[in-house]
Order: sequence, then structure tokens, then C-alpha cells
Amino acid sequence: MQSGDLLAQDGVFMLTVNPALEASDRVMILSIEGGATLAAVTPDMARSAGLYGQSALTEQVFRQQLAAAGTLLNGADYLYYYTAAEKQAVLAEQPAKNIRLLTEADTRAFEIFRSHATTADLDGAFVELDHSAVFGYFFQDQLVAAASIYPWDATAMMDVGVLTLEDFRGKGIAKKLVRAIFRHAITQGYEPQYRCQIDNLPSVRLATAAGLTLLGKWEVVVD
Repeated sequence: MQSGDLLAQDGVFMLTVNPALEASDRVMILSIEGGATLAAVTPDMARSAGLYGQSALTEQVFRQQLAAAGTLLNGADYLYYYTAAEKQAVLAEQPAKNIRLLTEADTRAFEIFRSHATTADLDGAFVELDHSAVFGYFFQDQLVAAASIYPWDATAMMDVGVLTLEDFRGKGIAKKLVRAIFRHAITQGYEPQYRCQIDNLPSVRLATAAGLTLLGKWEVVVD
């Protein structure tokens, strides 16, 4: 994230110009929990927002300049990761007997599962059978919860989506699924990453229950 010209660095805020960023990622901000805020912009964004030549470029001034340039940021996401110790704990666990990797042979079961979920739940969870890997939780041969992982911005990090049917929530199923599918991701050489909107309290609780640690808040520009 941090590369190129350094425009600000005061111990609590750091801003760099990164020419390698795509236009769609022309603003990136990571506010580390209990630490500094790191931001990166493209050269075009730096020019249009008047960021060059600022004598005292604080985070507040930076955000004001973005707003004045008509640049909107998305609602912030929380970013969660496993510590090294927790990652080893995940690897040492044995998966629950009713959790397994889904394949094309499970297409019909997955379609039935989706038919019992609301449109809002499907859109919010973003669990798809054609993602990099999909794990399912079965109750009496019925698929009642699923989690899938997919690459984040062509990196080695894997995002996760989780969906549990309403009648089976609050039973710890989602936690088991997250840890099972992230165990798979780790063994395949990927870095598990859990993202959720900061106002999505059930998702925040799930991240904590699954043993993940909050890194901070992530913001990007609204295209």
C-alpha cells in the first residue's frame, strides 16, 4: 500500500503517492486499531485533491481535501486476521464431522439451501459455489450453512462469506465453518482475511468468536 512520494508523516498519519494503484483504487486508507492511519493515493488523485505542497497535511486536512474534490469514500470495513498463535490453533483442530468441502455434486443441495435464504442474506453473505472453496454444514443431510473463500484484489489473501439459515443461527455453526474453511485456506498457502462493515454487529461478533483479531478499518473510494 505504501510506495512512492511521501506527502505526510507525523507519527499518527502517513500519506504516500503510489503510481502503481489502479484508478478504481485511487484512495486507500487503513486506520490501524490503536495505532496510526496509513493512506495512499494515485498521482492524479493527489493533484486533483490539491495534496501536493500542503505544509501541514494532517489526516483531517487530507479528508477535507478529498471531500472538496468531490471524492467519496465507502463505508469503512473492519479487517480481521489470525495471529500466528491462533493460526496454529486453527491448523491443529479437527473439523466437525458434519462440515465438509462442497463440490459440483452438491449443486442441488446448494440450490435448495439458497432457496431458503432471503435475498438480503444472499447479497450480504456473498457465498457462491464457484468460489475458490466452499464448505458446508449439514444437519440430517440438509445443508443449513455454507462459507466460501475468494481472493482479495488478486492477492494471496482470502476473503470469506458466511451464510446460516435463520433457524440454525446462534448455535456456533458459523464459527465452526469459518475456522474450517480458513484452515483449508492456510493449508493451501493463503492468508485468511475477514472483512465486514463496522455496523454489521452479528458479523463483528462472529469474527471475534472465530478467534480473529481486529487489525483496523479499511476505506476506499466510491467509484
